[in-house]
Amino acid sequence: MRKKSPFFNRATLPLLIGLIALLIIVNYLLHVWPTAAETLQALCAAVIGVGITSLITCVLLRYQSQNDSARERDAKIYEHKLIIFQEFLNDISNIVEDGKITIEEAKELGYVIPDNYEEDVVPKLNFYYTDRAIELCVKYDMGLRGHTLVWHSQTPGWFFRENYDRNGALVSPEVMDARLEFYIRSVMGHVYDNEKGTVVYSWDVVNEFIHSDGVGWQEVYGQEEGFKAEFVKKAFQIADDVLKQYGIRDQVSLLYNDYGTYGIIAQILELLEFINSDGKVCDGVGMQSHLSDNDDPHPIKYITAMKKFLEAGYEVQITELDVGSTNEMYQANYFYDIMKRVLALKKEGANITGITLWGLADTNSWRSDEKPLLYKTLKTPKASYYKVLEAYVDAGLYTEE
Repeated sequence: MRKKSPFFNRATLPLLIGLIALLIIVNYLLHVWPTAAETLQALCAAVIGVGITSLITCVLLRYQSQNDSARERDAKIYEHKLIIFQEFLNDISNIVEDGKITIEEAKELGYVIPDNYEEDVVPKLNFYYTDRAIELCVKYDMGLRGHTLVWHSQTPGWFFRENYDRNGALVSPEVMDARLEFYIRSVMGHVYDNEKGTVVYSWDVVNEFIHSDGVGWQEVYGQEEGFKAEFVKKAFQIADDVLKQYGIRDQVSLLYNDYGTYGIIAQILELLEFINSDGKVCDGVGMQSHLSDNDDPHPIKYITAMKKFLEAGYEVQITELDVGSTNEMYQANYFYDIMKRVLALKKEGANITGITLWGLADTNSWRSDEKPLLYKTLKTPKASYYKVLEAYVDAGLYTEE
C-alpha cells in the first residue's frame, strides 16, 4: 500500500496543462491499460503532494469504454484534439486575425481599449480555440498556463505597421505602447471575464526576448543597451495590473520564458532585475528545457541554473520539456537524472511550481525525428516513462509499505 506524501494538498494545487491564449498545449495522457491505473494514480498523488502542479503523465483520464475497439476510437478522438490545439493555438497570429473592426465594434465584443489608444480600428481577435481549451480543462479538472503574450517570432509583421497594413510604415513607439496594452488587456480580460477562466494560473508574459536579435518589437522600439527594454517591463506591468483588477494576483504567476536558460543565467537575472526595478511584476523564470540525451546540457549544469534562479528569489517552472533521443535507454536515464534532481530540490522546499512536457507522444512532437517524449504513440509508453516514475520513488516523494 502506498503512503501519500506529507506535502499532499489536492485542494490548493491544481493540475497543470500547458498553454492558453497564444499557445495552448493540452497536457494529458490517455489511460488505456487497466494494469497501469495504480501506478499512474500513485504518480498523480506524488506530483500533487510535492507541490508541483503538473507532469504530463500524471493527468489521468479514465476511459468509460470497456473494449479495445472503443478505446481505440477514443484514442483517435483525443489525438485529434491534441492536433487541433497544437496547430491552431500556437502563436499571436492565431489570436489576431488579418481583419479590422472599429473601436465601437471592439468595445461591443468586450475588447479593452486603453485611454492612450488613438487609432480608429483594432485587429479582430479570435478566441474560439481559447474558449474551447478552457471548457476542456474545466471538464477534466485541469489547469492551464498561458503562452505567450509577447513573442517576436510569432507576431505578424502587420501588427507593427500603420493601419495594421503589411505595406504600411512602422508605427511609433507611442502607438505600439497602446497596441501592446490593448492586446494584453483584451486577451487576459477575455479569459478572466469567463467565470471558468481561473483555470489559467500562469502566463509566459514575454518569450525569448534575449534571443530576439532586433526583429519584431525591437524594429519599433529599437535595440537598447543591455537588457533594459521598456516594452518588456511595460508588458509585465500591464499583466500585473490586469490580475490585480480581477483580484487574483496572488493566484496567478507571471513569468519570463526562454530556451537555453542554463547558458544565459546572468542575462536572465539582469533582465528580471530591470523588469522588477519599479516593483515586482515578474514572478520568475520559465525554463523551456528542450534538451538532448547526449548531455546537452549535462544534468548538473541544468540543475545549477535552476538553483541560481531559485536562490535569486524567483519561482521556476519547466515549461516545454522534451529530450531528443540518440538511444532509448540513454534518454530514459537522462530523464531520470533530470527529474530526480528537480524533485529533490522541490522536496527541500524549492519554489518549483510546474513541469510541462512538450507534447504527448513522439508521433505528435515538433521534434518527432528525435523521439523526445515519454510515449512512442498515445498507447505505447517508452523506457523514459518508467524511469520518470522511478525518479518519483527514488526522490522519496512516496513510499511503498
